[in-house]
Amino acid sequence: MRLPLHVLAWLIVWSPALFAVPPGTPQQLAPSPEQSRFVFSLLPRAFQSHPQLDLTGLTEMSEDGKKLPIPGAENPVYYQVRNAGFHTEGEASGGSARIDAARLEARLKQALEKAGYKPADNDHKPTQALFFIWGSHSTVSKDEGGGVPPNYWPNVLSRARLIGGAKFAADFEKALREQFESPMNMGIGNPLYRFTNRDDLTRELVEQIYDDCYYIVMSSYDLASALKGERKLLWRTKITTAANGVSLEEALPALVNSATNYFGRDLPTAEIRVKKLDRKGEVILGPTEVTEVLDANSLETVSPESTKEKAVPPAK
Repeated sequence: MRLPLHVLAWLIVWSPALFAVPPGTPQQLAPSPEQSRFVFSLLPRAFQSHPQLDLTGLTEMSEDGKKLPIPGAENPVYYQVRNAGFHTEGEASGGSARIDAARLEARLKQALEKAGYKPADNDHKPTQALFFIWGSHSTVSKDEGGGVPPNYWPNVLSRARLIGGAKFAADFEKALREQFESPMNMGIGNPLYRFTNRDDLTRELVEQIYDDCYYIVMSSYDLASALKGERKLLWRTKITTAANGVSLEEALPALVNSATNYFGRDLPTAEIRVKKLDRKGEVILGPTEVTEVLDANSLETVSPESTKEKAVPPAK
């Protein structure tokens, strides 16, 4: 079964909502046993033969999605997928990435199958319409004099929603607004400083949202509702990794492979998993290895002076 053209067009029109907030209040989860840590190397990542990728992932699920059973080998979900292709946010560094579309689709199909999702066929009609996009989300450059352009804060907040999810982005934006209004601009009195240092995960996510990243986003819609012209989001999975020192061509396979752990699962709190890239071949597959558990002193804190801007407040 294939989606009618008018239904595909209708859903594609809603593609900007890929970074939007699904309805429902997320549940807090226990921290992942696989956590990232700051690793210092004299050799820049661009020249390392096995650079480390910190893959940040989450799935935000709507109330409708939470009512569905978790997919698996004994309870597969049949789907129809549309690859919306390469997209850039922020200041693009150049043309589209040179990605083998057939290999990407095969890898995505494999990741979905491991998560309990199977492509629809003559004997099994699809129940979910999946929309997949991937690309880069780059920062907006400041003026030569250090001034902040009008689109700077919307760009940062968009990346906060992509990397950390709806709840994290809302808390981050609140801290930014309070910082601009607060007379306490130094030390623990600074609202943004307090937010950044509330825990180790927040500290690392704040660091990530100020840098360029690569991403994949998979959104699932109820197909029966879509055929009726209704937009019913079930879940949305977001996986990101820092773009510094690696190409999208190198990072994309790891992003897709990592998504197996998130497709159709209610995981609204971002978690960071460590993978290593093998530049002599493909991304190293197999079980994720924990290099070391993050401790309270393993990351540099974000200075309030480094993130405080006086020119323009964050966009509403």
